[in-house]
Amino acid sequence: MKSKVNKGVIIAVSCLAALLIGAAWFYHNIFDSDKGYFFCMNMCSDGWEDYLTYKMLSRELRNIISEEEFTDETPEGKLKMYEKLNDLVLDERPYYSFEGSTRWGKTPCFETIEVDGTRYWAEFGIDITCTFGRIEVRNFTCDLHEV
Repeated sequence: MKSKVNKGVIIAVSCLAALLIGAAWFYHNIFDSDKGYFFCMNMCSDGWEDYLTYKMLSRELRNIISEEEFTDETPEGKLKMYEKLNDLVLDERPYYSFEGSTRWGKTPCFETIEVDGTRYWAEFGIDITCTFGRIEVRNFTCDLHEV
């Protein structure tokens, strides 16, 4: 008789765990993917500086870019950071596999900067993942061209 009660409890706990996992998966796929998508759409229209913080960068990106470089808003500082990001791809997954991307049918983010009389056109490809409300920047690439 005791083993039947234990089996019943195990089955009930297993069903509850499966229900919680299903709810978490649903939340992640429905709400987080929309959050990432709209986050990137707004970032494209308003500029990445208003949306991204240094803490959002992946560990790999933080190893390449220092916080001082990331927050430097002078044209020279931006150019230095953009040169480091030029043609950089850290996460080799196709960009359409990310919940949020500034590529894949969206207007690309871009910026023009002028340093020492030379104008540069910087076009960004920023891929983010959004997991349970936490946004992480997985790719931050920059195509830098002299205009």
